[in-house]
Amino acid sequence: MLVLAALCAFLMIIPLAPFIHKLHWVLMVIIAVIFVASTFHNLLSFPFTSSDPLKVFFKQTVDLDTSTNRVYLEGVPMYLRHFIVDEIPSSHGTGGVWCSDEGIRPLLRSCRWSGTMPAVADTTFFRLINHSAKRIGGKNSTQAQFTVRGRNTRACRIYFDSTPLHGVRVHGASRNGDMQPGYAIGKDGVSVIKLWSRTWDREWTVDVEMGPNATTGEVNGRVACEWSENIDSRIPALEEIMTFIPKWAVVTKADDGLVEAWYKFSI
Repeated sequence: MLVLAALCAFLMIIPLAPFIHKLHWVLMVIIAVIFVASTFHNLLSFPFTSSDPLKVFFKQTVDLDTSTNRVYLEGVPMYLRHFIVDEIPSSHGTGGVWCSDEGIRPLLRSCRWSGTMPAVADTTFFRLINHSAKRIGGKNSTQAQFTVRGRNTRACRIYFDSTPLHGVRVHGASRNGDMQPGYAIGKDGVSVIKLWSRTWDREWTVDVEMGPNATTGEVNGRVACEWSENIDSRIPALEEIMTFIPKWAVVTKADDGLVEAWYKFSI
């Protein structure tokens, strides 16, 4: 846009070039002052406004084994910590804020702290995630089966920390059915299985073929589910950020879900 504006200004000046020497010198001084003042204004003024805000990315994670949670905000390093994160009251709580350049999105700085637990589903009588994990064919087998069901969600994941997967089969998956078809896996394998259903509270049964190193020890990972809606203020940490974030910034989700909760598994 700036290049286009400069080009238009240049094209407007070209027809006046033969007659500029006839203009009064006072007019030339005024033009020069305007040019210098506008240049310094563009260089020194704050780059974001409420109409052209800075975008920051939110995600909250919950370890259901330990009942701990982390709130993550990612954004441009120059403005994230001191201009945004320090304005959030919960970031001054126990444990403080930890920031790094390793986040969900590349080239952005990520800061995390302990926040308020989300209430994404009614768990009075039910677990937030029901799951099972077992090997098929003995403890040295490279085949395993998982079942996953999350409360009030349509998206779950299975993470593998110690071995890549070379085969995945989701029971009931069909291009014409309710769930997505199976994955096409490259020669290097994958470490994450993303599951999504058109219906709520669906239970997935997933068969996997693990790498050869799965025969020499335990395979560890996480069974997780995602929640993407903040209905009735079910995610207090997000509500807090939206309340205290500066007017020149706006928050959006960093990943598929606003909240990700998980249990660890070992088979």
